[in-house]
Amino acid sequence: MLDRKPTADTCWFLTPKHAPVVIQLGRFGDLILLLPAFLEIFKRTGFKPNVVVSEEYASVLDGVSYVTPHPLGVHWWGGIPMARDYVRRRWSHAILPSWWNETACPIPT
Repeated sequence: MLDRKPTADTCWFLTPKHAPVVIQLGRFGDLILLLPAFLEIFKRTGFKPNVVVSEEYASVLDGVSYVTPHPLGVHWWGGIPMARDYVRRRWSHAILPSWWNETACPIPT
């Protein structure tokens, strides 16, 4: 099972025809930790992940060729609702790695 590489057809958060959208507003360390995942998504799908990020922390994505940053003028902690509205207007859905901050998706029991 570990030798099988997931693709957009088998990975639950990737769509086969579109680049994934990730809301990660900050901070620097959180964004840096996600860079290997963004690179792997790009390698396996050919799509650059769209990363919605707070303007305050967007500079960490400068020069990252395998990501398309979308800086927003929102606070990294309190700006999740505004980022979700931005995503809804532009795309159909997004991945929110900080699940504890997600009120619309309760933890399954």
